[in-house]
Amino acid sequence: MKKKIILAIILVVVLLGAGFAYAYFATDAFKTDKELFFKYVGSDILENFADEDLTKYNEKFLNTSSSYKGQANITTDMPETLETNTANEIKVDIDGKNDRVRNRTEMTMNFDFSAGVVIPISLKVEEDTIGIQTNLLDSKYIAVKNENLKDLAEKFGIDPTTIPDKIEFSSNEFTDEEVNSLKEKYKAFFDENLTDELFTQEKVDNTKTVKLEMTADRFIDILTKLMQTLRDDEIILGKMADKDSYQESINAQIEELQKIETTDTDKFVMNLYIKNRTVEKYEVLLKEENETIMTVDIEKTDGKLSIKIYEYDELLGEMTLSKTKTESDLSYDISMKLYDEGETVELALSLKYGNLVALDNVTESLEFTLSSNDSTITSGINVTVTFDPTVEVEELNEDNATILNDATDEELQMLIYRIYQNLGLI
Repeated sequence: MKKKIILAIILVVVLLGAGFAYAYFATDAFKTDKELFFKYVGSDILENFADEDLTKYNEKFLNTSSSYKGQANITTDMPETLETNTANEIKVDIDGKNDRVRNRTEMTMNFDFSAGVVIPISLKVEEDTIGIQTNLLDSKYIAVKNENLKDLAEKFGIDPTTIPDKIEFSSNEFTDEEVNSLKEKYKAFFDENLTDELFTQEKVDNTKTVKLEMTADRFIDILTKLMQTLRDDEIILGKMADKDSYQESINAQIEELQKIETTDTDKFVMNLYIKNRTVEKYEVLLKEENETIMTVDIEKTDGKLSIKIYEYDELLGEMTLSKTKTESDLSYDISMKLYDEGETVELALSLKYGNLVALDNVTESLEFTLSSNDSTITSGINVTVTFDPTVEVEELNEDNATILNDATDEELQMLIYRIYQNLGLI
């Protein structure tokens, strides 16, 4: 049963993706049920959640020097925490700078535990070098360059054969030529594998329903072929930092697909409910012997998206995503609930931007709550971002940092000695 539920959820994701790929090309009049299905399944279900002011703010944040201050906190009432008298609240003061001219960033965090212990930790990033500083370890930053990592591993007695000499962060941006090539390739794939007889439509009052229906065996076969194609796609492989892990992950998913047991009567159905040229509801059904054993409902309205998953008539989980916009502020709220044998696990996430339109002194707040029947964990962060082109961040150098890649054996031995000393181990 669980594998079949996973299969149906995968189906939703794949078919939405299929629609996006297909919609780029299917711009002529949609005359067949198949073309109509892909036109609407490819419509952007998150289009109402994009925000122009937020895009402008993100672009300015990435390209303009700034400073920020704020506070974060984590609290819990978990029984095991209370029984062991460990800290059930942590507060963190945050102070940071982004120097976009010199491509440097620094941040200091002061961790204040309930027991009255305050631990300051500083981070600094410059190009391919990252450093951390806390007096628990050393008075200087301990930094690592993203180069000659095999030599660095050998210095610490680590097998260098398992470590790259430099961690390559592949660009995940596609060129126009690559995008067009992928569009053509996967449009052809879906044209070939999702044939016309799988699609039907009907209209009741002002609502048109377009349906895709196939046996579970056929879908597993199509999904397997799709995964194999994605696994071996040279354009996609070129965007992967770790190609081997990517391909191994897909192979593992294919193996799991082949283990799913089905019968000739197992069906997959996806319905699109269209009104006024807009999809109001996506419905996915998994059937055995003409009985619906699983349902996924996706409904969208202005500013809200709702997803519910049922096993037979029992609600297994639900999620809502909403957006609220005023003249100067913007907020997104996400709620997820899972139900299992009387237990309820709920996750709530709230992201808010204040003074967004002004594009300065913008307040960002993130609140997170994870709760079950007997415990709750809450955390939050609030920062104010001020743009200032004169902001400067000091570079990492031999005066303020020990850069491990460049350090001599003697300098590394002295560093280790100071760390042991500061930790009270000698």
